[in-house]
Amino acid sequence: MQVKFLGYDIVIIYDDYDRFETFVESLDEIENICKSLENRDDTFEIEYKKKYQLEDGSFLYSKREHFSLENKNIPKKELLLRKFRKISAQINNSIEVNDKDIVDCYNILYEILHIDI
Repeated sequence: MQVKFLGYDIVIIYDDYDRFETFVESLDEIENICKSLENRDDTFEIEYKKKYQLEDGSFLYSKREHFSLENKNIPKKELLLRKFRKISAQINNSIEVNDKDIVDCYNILYEILHIDI
């Protein structure tokens, strides 16, 4: 029995819970699709399944996979400020502060100061 790979059934979850569903031949197309979606979130959540067609015309799908894609529609400085606020809120609300959080805050602030405007 021959199996033919057709592409990917994808679902893009953005701006809290909005969904955009489509079929693409390559995962490289997803970034261009995301550029056209209005999203106030930091990331796009991508779920996809590989789609195959069997000789008899029926379809077969792989298991669902997931990845996050950074929202390039939001300026980098704004994204960094959001990350900094999130980590600093965790530090503020935590009884124990770990070194990683402090280092992350420092690195984010350093990066913000060195962004070319």
